[in-house]
Amino acid sequence: FGGGFRCADNFRIVTGTSLNSLCWYGYYFNFNGSIGCTPQSGDTVDQFSVVIYDDASGLPGNVLAGPTALNTITKTDTGVDLVYLSQTVRRFKYEATLPAAVPVVPGGCHWIELVNMSTGNCLWLWETASLGGDSASVQKPGGVAGVMNWYSFDLTTNDFAFCLPGLRIDNLDCGLPLGKC
Repeated sequence: FGGGFRCADNFRIVTGTSLNSLCWYGYYFNFNGSIGCTPQSGDTVDQFSVVIYDDASGLPGNVLAGPTALNTITKTDTGVDLVYLSQTVRRFKYEATLPAAVPVVPGGCHWIELVNMSTGNCLWLWETASLGGDSASVQKPGGVAGVMNWYSFDLTTNDFAFCLPGLRIDNLDCGLPLGKC
């Protein structure tokens, strides 16, 4: 999310040992007016950062890498319109290469946090994924990317739309969230 809202999603590596690049999907929304943004690509420069965490019993744990500013991003208008809060918004795809490879372990669970600290009226929102995943992510307002202050009450039932080129990730992510059945 943008405007200081933090989100992270979990993933399990099936094959591959090095995270070098990523892609993700999102859109912009003006919460001040409860309308889609004009322009649809947002009203300020994107300021994305990424953090990769180890898993700590179903929550983001120790920081493996980041927070890393993603200074060189390819932003592509997908031409697809979505509906958010009864308003039309445009889907964008983002691609970035990390400045340094992040070692990952096949079979291991990790978390990815993406934050866009844009400053305009249009906030960026990380698109939720419609297929696969374990329906577990964390979200919280405020705070600084990379701070390990995630709690079980931050868990939510969304998966976010992202890909990790060069790595194969499990379509069921990391399994069940914390808590008793």
